[in-house]
Order: sequence, then C-alpha cells, then structure tokens
Amino acid sequence: MRGQRIILSLLLVSSASVRAQSNTPASPLNGQPESNLNRSIFIAGPNASVPELLPADSPVSEAVNCKKKLTGRAVLSFLVDATGSPRNIAFEEGSGSGLDELAYKTLSADRFKPATHLGAPVAVPMEDEIRLEACPKETKSSGGDDGAEIVLSAQPKQKLLRMTLAQEELEFASFPDTPKISRDQTGKSKDSVSAPVPLNSVESLYSDEARTKNISGVCFISLVVDANGMPRNLRVIRPLGYGLDQKALEAARKYRFKPAMRNGTPVPVMITVEVNFRLY
Repeated sequence: MRGQRIILSLLLVSSASVRAQSNTPASPLNGQPESNLNRSIFIAGPNASVPELLPADSPVSEAVNCKKKLTGRAVLSFLVDATGSPRNIAFEEGSGSGLDELAYKTLSADRFKPATHLGAPVAVPMEDEIRLEACPKETKSSGGDDGAEIVLSAQPKQKLLRMTLAQEELEFASFPDTPKISRDQTGKSKDSVSAPVPLNSVESLYSDEARTKNISGVCFISLVVDANGMPRNLRVIRPLGYGLDQKALEAARKYRFKPAMRNGTPVPVMITVEVNFRLY
C-alpha cells in the first residue's frame, strides 16, 4: 500500500537569469535608486548596519507534564525588510521533527529594529539559528478524539547571523514582485515566460516517525528549475517536521522538467512545489 501521493503546484516567481556567483558584497539589488531603498536589498556589514532582534516572549506552556523533553536546532534564512518584519523565510537546516514548525512560527512572529543605510531603513538578508526546548502535549479535538501537539517549554534561544550572498542568490531572495513584461505597440507581450513542465512523478516516502504518529499534511518547497530542466537551490519554505521535510527534498531532487522558455530560449525560473502527505 502506498503511503501517500505527491501533488505539484508550480508557481512562476522569478525569471532572472542565473549568473556566475561572486563573493563580492553587493550594492542595492539591480542598481535601484536611493528613492527605492525600501525595495532594495543590502548586505549587512559593509553596506548597511546589522538589524537587531526586538525583545519578545513566545507562548510557553506552564501546564505541561513533560515526560519526554524535545530539544532541537533549526537555521532559517530570511529578509529583514525596511519595516523590521521577516520576509521570504526559508529553512537552511532543520531538526527533522515537529520542532521545525515551532521554529518557523517563532521567526514569523519576530520583529526587528531594521538595518539602515545612510540613515534610511533598508532590507538585508540574515540567518537565524534557533534552539528550542519543547514537550508533547495531549489534546482533544472538538469531536472528542485524542491527539497531541508540540509546545514550547522554554523561551527559544536565537542567534542572528549575517549573510554574504552572491548576486544570483540575492535575486532569488528578493521581494516577490510580478516580473515586468515589455509589450510592443499592439499591446502583445514580447518577452513572456512560459512555466516549466514536469516530466516525471517521484513518490516521496513516509518517514518512520511520521507513519507511527499518523502525520498528514503538506510540505512546500521552493526550487529553481534551471535552463536544463534540473532542480537547483531547494529550500523548505513551509515544513511539516517528523522527518517528512527531508523525504520531500529527497524526492524533489529527482524531479525533471521541460524548462521555462522566453522567446524560444530556455531560462531558469523559481517555482514552489507542494508535496502532499496522506496515509491511506
């Protein structure tokens, strides 16, 4: 019996061409003018100050009879935008358990004193190393069914890390604006980009932990389909935990595509892949 099935949801996000990587710190992304600093991305350190995490308390359960303490570590990359909010959160490292979801929720709720460039707030890419302590907590559904959830038993410990990104990585971390499409005098698009087409279907296996605990849900992965139809730069952007994120990544690395096309030429694009885990 198959444990689950995969549903792919392909969303065209970016049509930027892949360029050779460079370790040289970048100026504002794509040379945007100073008047658009709130939409530009700087590197913290050489071109902008480092953002500061503002004090906040995460909800910690005090009524947990913790028979088995859970500890774990996750590293997430993200943008601190000009308002001090985290955006474009993606996992760099996960614990492979339900703690990943708590790490994602922790960072999503964080607020920052934003970085500045020449006195003006700007967006910068950062990483957050989050260490968590949690416990399983028994729950009951509205129908009276027994269940369990993982709750924090102590405040998360967070360590902000600066990122030095290549220009290619900056483009794929950029604000998710709709790509600009030029048109001729008739109004017809001259350089529209077609979506990549999946050429195969790869089954993602259940982890032992998720199967034992009867876990179901959807894991979202962002990846770049390169000009050869190969998946690159895979990242979990909405985790499930319980080892399912790693299983989803292992399957996604085997995907093959007919690449996106612009004016008859294959181009790299970023897409989102939806991996749906269901037990039957």
